[in-house]
Amino acid sequence: MNTKIPDPVELTQDLIRFNTINPPGNEDEICGFLEKLLVSVGFECKSVDFAPRRRSLIARIVGARGAPNICFTGHVDVVPLGGRTWQYEPFAAKIHEGKLY
Repeated sequence: MNTKIPDPVELTQDLIRFNTINPPGNEDEICGFLEKLLVSVGFECKSVDFAPRRRSLIARIVGARGAPNICFTGHVDVVPLGGRTWQYEPFAAKIHEGKLY
């Protein structure tokens, strides 16, 4: 097991670069990326396919016996970009003057 935790800014950039606009969603690629990362740091993962190219990921890591459980939930799809003009490409994950766009 590789226990190297990625740099949080680089990880955020990697995640932003996945186009998961819903519809259609296309979460399968980002879930595969996250599954590989989480398994490498000790998580047990289960993928749940619920439509073509649509996937959810359940990740679990065992903690101390008798310790309280904690659950995080989230989503990886994003809303459509709309008709606005973007200063930076929406999926470029560009850093400019210390801010991530």
